[in-house]
Amino acid sequence: MGLPIGNPILYIHAPGIYNQITKMMMAEAMTHKAVNDIFAIIFLRFWEARVFSLVFSIRL
Repeated sequence: MGLPIGNPILYIHAPGIYNQITKMMMAEAMTHKAVNDIFAIIFLRFWEARVFSLVFSIRL
């Protein structure tokens, strides 16, 4: 499972890269077993929430 490793601020400045990573992760999740799909989706939601909270805190 490909995890987005690096500085989360990179994804704020480059939403295109972030979208590519999420698409890749979703494509990877589709090819795995059902259990792995669930974990991938949970991780994806967690990562999205983390990035969103980071963006929100920077904008405040």
